Amino acid sequence: MHSFQGEVAFSLEGTVLCSIESCRCPLSWCIDPEHEKEFEAYIENLKAQRSLQTIPDGDRQVIYHTLIEQNSPLINLFSQVVAPLRYPPQNTLSYKFGGTIYHFELPAWWHEVKINLPDKFNSDEDIRRFITEQYGADTGTSSTWKQALKCWALASLKLSRLPIYIGHCFHAGGKHQKAIKTYSELFELTPLLSENKDWYAVFLPFLIGKEYLSLGQPSLAIQWFSKAAIFQDSPESANRHYAMESQKTIDYLINRIQLI
Repeated sequence: MHSFQGEVAFSLEGTVLCSIESCRCPLSWCIDPEHEKEFEAYIENLKAQRSLQTIPDGDRQVIYHTLIEQNSPLINLFSQVVAPLRYPPQNTLSYKFGGTIYHFELPAWWHEVKINLPDKFNSDEDIRRFITEQYGADTGTSSTWKQALKCWALASLKLSRLPIYIGHCFHAGGKHQKAIKTYSELFELTPLLSENKDWYAVFLPFLIGKEYLSLGQPSLAIQWFSKAAIFQDSPESANRHYAMESQKTIDYLINRIQLI
């Protein structure tokens, strides 16, 4: 079967299959050189119907980056078709939320890491279960965090989720500065979110504070815990929990500094 291996791959339109009986792969991501003419005809038909315009942006980006990763000869053709859709640079994934876009710059190791993410999933829980089974934890382990991060980054595109797990996976890999950068950039977007705005306004500063503690920088940790602590009167129990945990940590750190 001729299809992308180790990557998410989505059909461009339904489940149109390659007409060659020995293949029968979804034609939209068949990369057998013998099928290139058939693929070109299929793309031209799609182009004429403008059906690419109806494909969710996350799916288009996954297809686009998968073609790049496979060094497929079809990337130029696909790029021509989607050029009017204003694709981001090849080293970036873009997540749209409210009235803004979060651009995640792909790590240098991105294309070297191979994953086997299922092409059908409907929820965060589906992905969390898959990653835990494959890579030892929902953020991966110290040896599998890159695979977990790549799964979450692509799955978040498909599910239109805030890619907070990118930061979680950096943390699992001991990359605290990378985690801080990711969490901080996402925190800047919280005022523009349409859902769970207060939750992220509490949880992200709490996480950033924890990262600074891991780096041995209590003063910066206190600054971020303070942003979370202001939600101690939140009507949501989860928000109150992390706000109060933040305040407890602030009190502990201040007392510790005074004792030195």
